[in-house]
Amino acid sequence: MSSDADARFAVFVDRESAALLRFGWYLTSDPELARDLVQEALTRVYPRWAALHRGEEVAYVRRTMVNLSRDAARRRGRAALLPWHRTSGVAGGQALPDPAQQVTERGAVVAALQQLPTRQRAVVVLRHVCDLSEEQVARELRISVGAVKSAASRGRTRLRELLTDGDPDQQDADQDDTDNDDTDNDDTEVEVAR
Repeated sequence: MSSDADARFAVFVDRESAALLRFGWYLTSDPELARDLVQEALTRVYPRWAALHRGEEVAYVRRTMVNLSRDAARRRGRAALLPWHRTSGVAGGQALPDPAQQVTERGAVVAALQQLPTRQRAVVVLRHVCDLSEEQVARELRISVGAVKSAASRGRTRLRELLTDGDPDQQDADQDDTDNDDTDNDDTEVEVAR
């Protein structure tokens, strides 16, 4: 690889490492596995770095991470998961959320996400954690926009079922939110550990 490509790779790793680690954590729910996943993905991408189109490097590395995560899940016989957290805003004089409660809720979300299939998990994370458009997710995962919409909807529905733990009042409230959602304009807010 040329020294220019080496320099671009070094800058990329320096600039994107934190975001890639966060994405890896969402895929694996384990910080050590996330580090291993990022390292393996970067190791696999490095020989092809010079051939990548500028501006598509992040998508290529994330797609590699999703594929590696899927392969690992198949070897284990279960899917690894991505944590995400739906929050309400703190505007209008609302009290700040309790950090201890947020940690507890995040743990519940991580546990629920462990039950999602790999593709749903990847779509939910890319769409709601990385805040990519449906078109961007489709391009990164090389699936149709319709498949992104379907996987995101099914993933959110399954997470809602798992997180409400069968509480009919909460499911009714969540269903009201879903009924008012516009599929093309999903305003779900996501808290991302930074």
